[in-house]
Formats: sequence, C-alpha cells, structure tokens
Amino acid sequence: MMVREPLWDPPPKRAPQYLFEELSDIPPLVVHLAAYRWRRSQALLRALEHHLPANAVEQIEEALNWPSADVLYQYINETLSCSLPLSKTPRMREAAQRIRLAFEQKEPIGIFGDYDADGISAAAILDAFLTTCGAKVHTKLPQRSEGYGLQIAALEAFHQDGFKVVIAIDCGINAYQTTGAMPKLGIDLIVVDHHEPNQELAETPWLINPKLPDGDSHDLPLAAAGLAYRLCCILADEGIGERVAADSLLDLVALGTVADVVPLIGLNRLLVARGLAALRESRRPGIIALCEVAQIPRHRITTHSIAFHLAPRINAVGRLDHCRPAFLLLRTNDPDQAHQLAQKLQQANNQRQQLTKAIVSEAEQQIEPVLDQQLLLFAIGESWHPGVLGLVAGKLKEKYHRPSFVFTRTSGKEAYHGSARSINGFNLAEVIQRSRDYLSGGGHSLAAGIAIRSELLTQAKQHLEQLAHELLTEEDLRIHYRSDAKVRLATLKPDLVRKIEQLGPFGTGNEDIRLFTPNVVISRKNDMGNEYNGLIIRLREQNIERRGIIWSPKDTNIPPPGTVVDILFCPRVDEFQGMETVELEEIVMRQRQKSSE
Repeated sequence: MMVREPLWDPPPKRAPQYLFEELSDIPPLVVHLAAYRWRRSQALLRALEHHLPANAVEQIEEALNWPSADVLYQYINETLSCSLPLSKTPRMREAAQRIRLAFEQKEPIGIFGDYDADGISAAAILDAFLTTCGAKVHTKLPQRSEGYGLQIAALEAFHQDGFKVVIAIDCGINAYQTTGAMPKLGIDLIVVDHHEPNQELAETPWLINPKLPDGDSHDLPLAAAGLAYRLCCILADEGIGERVAADSLLDLVALGTVADVVPLIGLNRLLVARGLAALRESRRPGIIALCEVAQIPRHRITTHSIAFHLAPRINAVGRLDHCRPAFLLLRTNDPDQAHQLAQKLQQANNQRQQLTKAIVSEAEQQIEPVLDQQLLLFAIGESWHPGVLGLVAGKLKEKYHRPSFVFTRTSGKEAYHGSARSINGFNLAEVIQRSRDYLSGGGHSLAAGIAIRSELLTQAKQHLEQLAHELLTEEDLRIHYRSDAKVRLATLKPDLVRKIEQLGPFGTGNEDIRLFTPNVVISRKNDMGNEYNGLIIRLREQNIERRGIIWSPKDTNIPPPGTVVDILFCPRVDEFQGMETVELEEIVMRQRQKSSE
C-alpha cells in the first residue's frame, strides 16, 4: 500500500445566507466558522453518545440540519455566566450520600488517583473540596511501575490505615478482580472513571461512568477532572460544602481536562472556558510557580499553554519516578514549597525530554529500514524507560502517520510492556479486544497501554499487522490538511481574531481555527535561536505582510525567500509593549512557483 502525499482538503462551502442576514451584527467570517463548528460538535456528541467509530461522524454530520440563527448566536456567545445543571450520571448522587454519611460519622475518606495530569488534577480537586468541608482525607497515588489502575495492594493499604470509604478517581471501572477483595476488607468503594468499560466491571454499588449504557450523555466527554468537579457539585447540593468551593477548583478542572485530550465540546467547552479564566487569575501557589518555570504569562494562559507547557511538567515526575510532587504542587498553600516542587517538575521535564529524544532516535533506526514493508510501526528496546514510551509512540505516529507500537523489557521481566498511538481507522480499543489471545491492555481509540508475553511477541506483531491490512485504507494513511475558510491576510485584524477566539477554547473536537491563504510570498526568514527552536518568517500578500512562526523548523522544509506558497495557519493576536498585531502560527505551506523577485 503506497502512502501518498498529503492532501489539502478544500474549505467548506459558505454557510447559508440567512445566517449572515439574521446575525448581521457578527462578522461574516465568524458566523461562517461558528456554523460549521456547531455542526461538527453536534455530530461528535452524537458519536460519543452512541459509541460510534470515528468514520461515522461525517455521516452524522451530513444528516444534521443547519441551526437556527438563535441557536447559532447562543453558541457564539456562550459565556462564563452560563449555569451548569447538576450531573444526572447514575449513582453520582448515591455516591455523594455515602460520602455525606462518612462525613457525618467522622469516617476518614481515602482517595486513589492516577499518575497522569488528569488523574492528579482530579484527585487534587476531591482532596481540596473534602478537606475544605472538614473531612479527614488521605490521597494515595500509584507509581507507574506498579501498573495502571486500582490494585488490591492499594485497597489493602487503605484497610490497614482504617479507611472504610475509598474513592477511586480516573481508574477502577474495569477493576473486576480487585473489587473481589472488598468484602473481606470492609471497604465501600466509589469508582469515578471515564475510561471505556469492559465486559467485566468493578463490583460496587457506586459505579460512576457516563460511558456505561445508562450514562448521562451530557457528561460523556468529561475527563476525570470534570467528573470530580461534578461530584463536588452534587456534594454541595447534598449539604456538604458549598458550590462556590467547587467553582474555586475550576482551574484544576481545565488543567486535567485539556491534559487528557478529551473533546472540548458541550459541557467540557464551558468548564474549560471558565477554568481558563480562573487559571489566568489563580492565586494558587502551585499554579503561579508552575507558570514561572514554564515561562508562561498567567494572564495569557490558553489550552495550548496547558497542553504543551503545563501538563507535560505535571506528567514528567510520574513518568520518571512518583507523581506525588505534582499532586503536592497543586495542593500546597506555601509559596516556598510550591517553588521547590515546581523546580523538581522542571528538572524531571528536562530529563524526560532528553530520554524521549534519545529513544526516538533509536526507534527510528529500527523503523526506517522496514518502513515500506509494513503498515504498523514497531520499535522495541531493552531497558528503555517505560515512562516515556507513550511520548515516543506519539512522535513516531506524528512523523510517519502510522499506528505506532513502542515496547521495552526490563531485566528479569517475562513480558514486553509499552504504549501505542494510532490514527483514525485503527481503533486501538477495538484492536485490543480482538487481540486478547496475544496481548493485554486498555485505553482509548487513539492511545493505549499494551503488554505482550515474550514468547508471543512475533505472533502478536503478525496478528496486529494483519488487522492493519484489514482495517486501514490508503486514504487512512494519507495526511489530510483541513481548512475552515479561505481568507485574505489583509482582513485579519486583531479585533476580528479576538472574535474568532470566542469560538474556543480550542482542542480535540473543537480544533484550532485553520485558515487558508493562497499565493503568498516568503519575504524573509530568521532563526529565533537555540533557546526557542523556532523560525520567524515574513509572509506577504500584495502589500500586506504578516509575521509567522514555525516551531521545530528542522523537521520542516522551508522554501527560500522569494518563493510563492499556499499556507494554512492559525491566527493569533500578539501583544508587545501595548501594541496588538496578528501573527500566524502552526503554519503548513506548499510551494506553487518561483516569484520573479
């Protein structure tokens, strides 16, 4: 199967005229963009609700009617003052009532989280809210080497410490074997999870997951941080704490939600919008210190800041050692302690970057000689650090646009453990279910953790490659660059870009607005220096010139000045010394012809 050159999909047709006429007070470009965003988000919500594969989203989208102007206007003007209804996810209120009973009887409450940024944030949300309410709370977080999920050893540790109520957050939905130990331990386990349920579920009457058959569709996109917040709101409704205490934790909700790459649609979009506002004004010492080490101005925090600067530092300590310093950073009220913890996260992140770079280089040496012989990418190293394998798989997937599997086997281990990252068309959750004879693991459609016994490695690779030939088409392996609209550079003024930003927050499911401008000339380009690893280019359309930034230019072929190119880009407003200008980021270009200049 030949892999063809990337395809530039044409921008969508202009939205219906009646929308522009009825919404004449809104810039036409914003109306057009919002109309298609509304359709796309509605389609994705339906796909989530019915657990449909990714390729069904387009079919649903085609079946949707265009919104009325009133509906579209409400979508555009969704504000932070919108009220949030209480969760209707089954067993959420019953769980709150069991927690209230523990509070009334002065029973200590245990919290067991996960070692990633979402799990850490969710645990911090519950810990902070219940502590504020006056409950005795203790939070345990796992080490990556202990394996993912709720383990029997964790419940036994809570039992030994006298806990009768334990909340498992961001894990536990499939802990069927683990929950079998609960009766003899005398623990009431509350599971709050958003991962895909398997056939054998944890046995507990307080099983909370919107992806269960009876789940509330409004909560479907939520990450663990969002579910933790929803539980806190229900607790406040039950008389434990106040809603304002829950709302004070929205900065952590945004942090965990964006970090977990869940769709920023529906309730998630509103929670993250509120959470970003809270982050920009946060007085939380840990957030202040984290922004300082990441060199992110707090007043300009975006979803991009979280995804590429804050979340990686929170994840880094859990990848290399234990995630508890990240949890303590989010919970401390001491600025000095926050500064020390943030420095520890920064050091771990530096080490994580070095490890990832080294392993990617070794993995590419294995992959490139056989790149034309197989659809899947496999890289295996003895004693590669397991904490960065997901990052390595992600970088390989991005570079080669193939499903990528990266494994390691440490000394004395009888199995290879690793991570997989995939593309649309190769659903890892489904693939794992169809491969139980060869491997074990779990995750989402595009990301999973996998273990393979050493003696089954060759058979597992052959089986997975066979599935790839069965599931993937030539189009799946072709990169598609989408654009939301064709524009002239002269039309992009700061005020217009600010209005476009109101369609955010942007992320998975509500991707950055990408605009298309043909026939622009590269007039200049300047290296930003090793510290920033970027390139500044000047792009001119007729007599209008805009500054563009290309990060990691070594990975991109940049034509010389004077070249005429078509560009895809995300518009941004840059502020410097009180002046606002529009600049272009995340630029993709294709060469058209040589300029005569």
